[in-house]
Amino acid sequence: MKMKNYFITSVVILLLLNGCAPVYKCGETKPKNVPITWSKNMKNVVRERDVLFLINESKEKENAG
Repeated sequence: MKMKNYFITSVVILLLLNGCAPVYKCGETKPKNVPITWSKNMKNVVRERDVLFLINESKEKENAG
């Protein structure tokens, strides 16, 4: 019974760790290949975030100059 619990616990931990999407931060270079595990919603959120980052960056340059 203990071995079964250890096995199930380790599988659950692995699934949780692999479920975290490796999203790059704003300003970092965009990876060439988007992970196949990303859902359509995740891709849209990251794309929208990138656009907002570029808009924010241009506004900061405009305000500084």
